Amino acid sequence: MSKKLLLSSILLVVLVGCVGCNREDDGYGWGDPLPIPEHPAFIWNSGPDANTITILDLDKEEIVGRRQVLPRRYVSYDFAVYGKSTLLFPIDYFDIPVELGDEVIIVDPSLEEQKLGSISTYPSPAGIYPLSDGKAFIRHAFRSYQDTAWTLTLIDMQGRKVIKELYIQGLLGNVIQLPDGRTYIFWRETTNSPTQVIQEFYSSTNSLGKRFEFSASVFDPYSAVVIGDSLIASLGSAYKTIEIVSIPSCKITASITLSEKSPEHMVYANNKLYVCHNTGGLMAHGNLNKVSVIDLDAKAVIKVLDVCNGPCDIAYSEATNKIVVISHVGTVISIIDPQTDSVTNTLVSDEVGDVDEWGYDRLRIPE
Repeated sequence: MSKKLLLSSILLVVLVGCVGCNREDDGYGWGDPLPIPEHPAFIWNSGPDANTITILDLDKEEIVGRRQVLPRRYVSYDFAVYGKSTLLFPIDYFDIPVELGDEVIIVDPSLEEQKLGSISTYPSPAGIYPLSDGKAFIRHAFRSYQDTAWTLTLIDMQGRKVIKELYIQGLLGNVIQLPDGRTYIFWRETTNSPTQVIQEFYSSTNSLGKRFEFSASVFDPYSAVVIGDSLIASLGSAYKTIEIVSIPSCKITASITLSEKSPEHMVYANNKLYVCHNTGGLMAHGNLNKVSVIDLDAKAVIKVLDVCNGPCDIAYSEATNKIVVISHVGTVISIIDPQTDSVTNTLVSDEVGDVDEWGYDRLRIPE
């Protein structure tokens, strides 16, 4: 069982309390302020007694340090980076006693007093999707608007405020931006719904517009990447296929067969696609440690790399021309050179000494 599924199950079973109750916490973290290198990567660990950010210096390929940035009761599965070192964490819920979260916490681990503020939202903000204009969408885990629609909160990351609440008839799957600035959201009424919806968002008016429906069996938008006017996504973890899909029609223009199962997060670099394979298991047994390299001209896998166990997220630094992969089953980091398509370094944080322990969750590299 994955860490996310395990914690979500606990939430559903023992959900008690209320939004806005008194919240005793253990303060905003231990550790000294962390220096921010010229080209950093931020790595999130929400495991038990963690809630830590690890900072990686991409130029030196060294771990700068780690710091607890949220109280241990705060449960967050996602974060975004604004500017050089401002981090935004949507708080899904509070643990023991369990209460629904209702805010986005803003911190800067380079400061002595690292908490910068918070943004109040609808209950259970579970994901954050930054846009190029300084706005971000907040996904909520429960149907929270009069039990008829899901709230999609639009926030101003710099101004630290809610811009607008929008409403969709299903749970948000992803938000994508094309190179020309056009923005689309994906949502699905239920997990078993035969159709998905892609809907355009107009940034000038902060409103939702034209929508298109397509078969839910076409692809899974959760970990998709944008290349030009196309989207590249998997059919889901049970398949060995990557689909290239036109936007907004969501018609498949090409399919790529993989040699490994469980494709998840992926990243684009130098006209190649790098795809993590992860079964989602928490412990080392039964998990994968592979990244497939796909030549998008040939539309074929040209190499399969051995990386950290249970690779759960991947990101590309254009400034350093390096790809970073993080492990979900141990605090291990793999660095890939996209010129040679080889793993050039493996880093192990002292955060967890055993590779079978709780690992990282999310990786973000500021653009």
